[in-house]
Amino acid sequence: MRKLITVAIATSMLAIALAVPSIAQAPPTTVIVKAQVIPNKAGTPKRPQGVKIRASVEFVHPEGYDPKVVARAQALFPRYGNYNGDDHVKCTKRILDRDGPSACPRKSQIGYVTGDVYADTVITHPQVRIFNAGSKLALAHVTLYRPTLVKETIPVRIKELPRGKWKYKVSFTVPEPLRIVVGIPIAPKELHGTVGRGNLIETTGCPKSRRWEYEGTGYFTDGTSVTHRDSVPCRPASG
Repeated sequence: MRKLITVAIATSMLAIALAVPSIAQAPPTTVIVKAQVIPNKAGTPKRPQGVKIRASVEFVHPEGYDPKVVARAQALFPRYGNYNGDDHVKCTKRILDRDGPSACPRKSQIGYVTGDVYADTVITHPQVRIFNAGSKLALAHVTLYRPTLVKETIPVRIKELPRGKWKYKVSFTVPEPLRIVVGIPIAPKELHGTVGRGNLIETTGCPKSRRWEYEGTGYFTDGTSVTHRDSVPCRPASG
């Protein structure tokens, strides 16, 4: 019996010893976000103002640890604007997958993203073109040249929320071919992008705080996540 108790204690101590380093080996990744709405003078419900959103995201991975791979992400936007995808020229995932961005109508492209990502210890530079696919969907066509050529279309879901603080939730899942490429994990370092065309995105007001709030969350393949909450300045239509 004493031997069994000793074995049980030793096993428990080993489990704790293994668990503690695993927590220590996964310090949180943080993000630095800079966002801008252009122009920042708001429209009104009767006279909305078309805008572009420009943003950059830097992922600060803990020094000495492997950068984390993003599995999915979402962003929340306030009740001071509209998304009018149905009123603009569209492209489809089928066209992008089969023939690439050049086959889409020129005016269906609504944005782009550039930046740096890690492919193990090498920095590579994906090209992302964003296309309109209606009021509930945008399409991000990603071209990655290193460590090998990969072309993938990511559906970006746009959901209008019926109530609460937020009006729109935008979300996407990174497909497996962009998470691991020829056995090499692909992790973000910094990304810069702009989205908007005409009145595709429009503002309808500026709150008393003179700030448009937003929130973004990235979910990593190791089960952790990082959330960033912030706001950008706005000016009321009468200002």
